[in-house]
Amino acid sequence: MGLTVQRTAVLALVGALAVTAGCSGVMDGTTATPEVTDTAAWTPTESAASSTATGATGTARTATARATATAPSFLDQHIARLRAAGNVTVRTTTEQTVSNGDQSVTQTQSRDVQIDFESGRVLSKFEPLAGDGRERYRNASGATFTRLGGDSFLGPERSEELGTETYAGIVAGDADALERNGTGRVDGVSGTVYTVDSIAAAGEGYSNLDPENVTAFEVTYVVDDEGYVSYQRVNVTFAAEGRTVTYSSRRRFVDVGATTVPRPDWVSEARAVAARPDPDDVVTRTYETTGEDGRVELDVTATAGELDDTAALGPEVSENPLFRNDLLNRYRAGEIAQYYFLLDTVESVTIRVHYDDAAVDDANESKLRLVTRNVTTRELVPVNSTVDTASDTVSVTFTSEAALDRHQGKTFLAVRWSQYRSAVAELLGESDDGDGSRTAPRVGTD
Repeated sequence: MGLTVQRTAVLALVGALAVTAGCSGVMDGTTATPEVTDTAAWTPTESAASSTATGATGTARTATARATATAPSFLDQHIARLRAAGNVTVRTTTEQTVSNGDQSVTQTQSRDVQIDFESGRVLSKFEPLAGDGRERYRNASGATFTRLGGDSFLGPERSEELGTETYAGIVAGDADALERNGTGRVDGVSGTVYTVDSIAAAGEGYSNLDPENVTAFEVTYVVDDEGYVSYQRVNVTFAAEGRTVTYSSRRRFVDVGATTVPRPDWVSEARAVAARPDPDDVVTRTYETTGEDGRVELDVTATAGELDDTAALGPEVSENPLFRNDLLNRYRAGEIAQYYFLLDTVESVTIRVHYDDAAVDDANESKLRLVTRNVTTRELVPVNSTVDTASDTVSVTFTSEAALDRHQGKTFLAVRWSQYRSAVAELLGESDDGDGSRTAPRVGTD
């Protein structure tokens, strides 16, 4: 099995390590040995070279100077000191290499986070080992918005929550295992240097690794004079499924007290996306069209996902001559249209025809009925419609499965029904009992 195939499980394991330890990113410098400056308080008796460089195992070194009860307070006070400063920028870079004999694959990732503890605003920009990058923004109200890649957005309901402390932490292990290495510079960052070279003392962040498989481990902290960690470096080498994995993380805390968190331009678009319903949500949308005789509308209640994916929706003005004869035109009000709502998840539809109030006298306005053609009998039949004289509309709502199936794609028009029936009866030499129960005249031939 080739390295490309073999590395999948290992990369997943290291990815889990990066997330668990809070050390996501791409390495932005070389791995440097701390340049230790002796102090009056402590004289080192041993080199501060990294365990990776010296080939040390996961066993902690015996140090002549261990952290005292007060010295390692940065482990507990780190975030509190950052909060006291008000804001910070956290830059994390990670590099991981999977080796199999003379073959190796190296991947990198990075994350920059700007945090304002006082306002609660946070902006995180993440470039992963593979795939598109991700940005998240937390506003002062605590709502998180996400941008995936270039043009995909998530609102607060679907975004992973971003807190002010989510990426502000450090590897917090056993304080008694800390080794103080004096003041100096590590990878260009100055401060008091502490190290831990036992994975067992590094806390729960690395509990997913079997110490027996770890061949090198070291966490280096550079502590600022203000009591927070200004730099954290993690180096781990371990064996997994016959391969060697080298993991290196660098986390810097910069612009402490001088960081501002901008509101990204894309947040407005993310807000618009957040306002949209979930694809499985049942929603009602209105579709409309306008013809020479006015506007017609179709309200459809169905799942948002199906409504988004279906193009054959809404009313369409009908020019069918069956419905545009002189007799019907004389008693018709509003436009003639077909209504399409062929959906699996449709729950109800409302058909609404707007009419010109001036074209219908008050005495006949309340007698308007929506009618459609029965294709079997070829007759116009009224439906149980309602007239709204305030909005000048005639409408009908269908909710049963049988009614929805029967009226899908049908043509509807608003007619002064009783007057139309009387006119037809007169033309045919028939009498009309006026109760609307007699058989309606046939319209057209099939």
